[in-house]
Amino acid sequence: MLRFLASCMVLAISGTLNAQHLRNFYNRVGGSGIDVGHNIVVLPNNDIACAGTSSSFGSGQSDAYLVVFDSLGNEKWSKTFGGSLAEQIYDFKYNPLDSCFILVGYSSSN
Repeated sequence: MLRFLASCMVLAISGTLNAQHLRNFYNRVGGSGIDVGHNIVVLPNNDIACAGTSSSFGSGQSDAYLVVFDSLGNEKWSKTFGGSLAEQIYDFKYNPLDSCFILVGYSSSN
């Protein structure tokens, strides 16, 4: 059986309209399963948060996944969310007033 591997990739690019864009960093998050990034948000402190779905980590068929990188591309922390079935994050926002993430997605677990 053919195994498919997809990764949540974070690519930070900076530049101006008159200058060539420079790649600041490139980072892959994932494992041996199917991992898909759905949204990326730059936080007020310039950290970068990426949310998606992973079948490489967690305990279910697929789990929602949130990872935060510093501005240099180093992983600061990550968290999986889910039960025994499938979970997914479609979108998320960061609320700087209370430093929390608001996640939107679905869960097929009880």
